[in-house]
Amino acid sequence: MWNSTRLMAENIAEGIQNSDSEVSLKLFNLSKTDKNDVIAEVFKSKAILVGSPTINRGILVPVVMSGVENRSRLSVRYYKECGFDVGGEGLRVMWNPDSESMAKCFEYGRQFSLNVSV
Repeated sequence: MWNSTRLMAENIAEGIQNSDSEVSLKLFNLSKTDKNDVIAEVFKSKAILVGSPTINRGILVPVVMSGVENRSRLSVRYYKECGFDVGGEGLRVMWNPDSESMAKCFEYGRQFSLNVSV
């Protein structure tokens, strides 16, 4: 609605690109992208990040439909059961991200890229 999740994703992506300019990265809006296209990209990926806006502390339907069973937050256990190496607890920003939050997003992306490269 306010594009907060998109802005966060874009800043995380900038942090990843800053850390490794050779990395190929794609952003998807799950409410607008065919799930089959997303699944195909996931299988080809070395690492993925999943983000969602929240309403009443729950994630939105497009992310739930993508296989996440725990509506209160993205379930680390779920991803581990799917064979993903889960690298951290993630990033949470309340309301519209301000410049400090955007800097955190950038740094999160940079650190994520460094951890994947290891």
